[in-house]
This record gives sequence, structure tokens and C-alpha cells, in this order.
Amino acid sequence: MTDQETTKTCKKCQEYKLLEFFTKNKGCLSGRENTCKKCTRIYNQNYYLINKNKIIGRGKKYYADNTEICKERNKVYYKKNKGKCLLINRAWQRNNKEKVKEYRKKTDIKRGGKAHKSAKVWVKNNLERINYLKSKSRENLSDSYIKSIITKRSSVKGQLIPKELIELKRINILITREIRKQQQCQN
Repeated sequence: MTDQETTKTCKKCQEYKLLEFFTKNKGCLSGRENTCKKCTRIYNQNYYLINKNKIIGRGKKYYADNTEICKERNKVYYKKNKGKCLLINRAWQRNNKEKVKEYRKKTDIKRGGKAHKSAKVWVKNNLERINYLKSKSRENLSDSYIKSIITKRSSVKGQLIPKELIELKRINILITREIRKQQQCQN
């Protein structure tokens, strides 16, 4: 391959670049766009800033016209990327605490203030079940139980605890339990 077949000049910045810096386009003679990816990105960002309302309006109109299709597409995406979506949602909630409070107030008002009350009633009616599940969690040393132990006396958030630390704490608890059993047998 010659140098001309592997490189191209960008029409915007006039720089000589490898073909991998240009997006593919079958409509062009070279099979690549005439502007490099960097210049295209800058152009798109500027276009968005200038036409933000127009673009958002177009998106809202499309969603209104194709609500069911959009919802189904979002469900499929969420199932494939659940972990990523949860992290993004949690980060957004941490950065927008006031908006979250307002939303919760609005939804509670819509429900007639019953959301909090109904949760308390459910807990009251299901204490046996809750205690049973907690004891099972304790016996089996579930990840959630170990996370709760680690976060009790620290400022670390549960979702930020690495798996390795959870495993180390689990081993620590198992050793402690075994020592207690042996002490009880000796007494």
C-alpha cells in the first residue's frame, strides 16, 4: 500500500492524517468522510449548542409519536446495561438531591400522602418475615449483610465497596464464628 492509500487530508483543519481518523462513508471516493473525526465532533457540538431547542423539540416529538417503540427499546437497553444504568441513576440522584426531594413530594401528594404510611403499615404487618430474612442473610453471610456491617461504622457507601473487601470480611466473620464455637465447646 502506498502512503496515499493509507492517509488523507482533512478539508477542515487541512492536516494530513491516517484513514482511521476518518469515519467510513461509501458515498465518498476514498470510502471515508472528507473531515476527520475530531473536526466532525467539534462541528456537531457547535451545531447542538446553536440548535439545542430545535433538536430537543424534534426528540420530544419523535417520542410522543413513537412512545411504545421508545419504551420497548429503553427496556431492552436497560436489561442489557442494568449495572451501568444504576450507576448513572445513582450518580444523578447524588448530584440532584433537591430535584429528588421535590419529585418524591409530588408523587407522595399524588398518592394522597399514603406512600410513607403504607410502607410503615407493610413493615408492621410483615415483621416476622423481615426478621426471618435478616436472620437468613446473617447465617448465609450475604453480600448485603456484609456491606451493612462494613458501612455501619464508616462513611463508605455500599455500592462503592469492592468485591474483594466483601470476601475478606466474610472470611473474617467465618473465622470469628469458628473461634466462638470452639470456645463454647471448651466451656
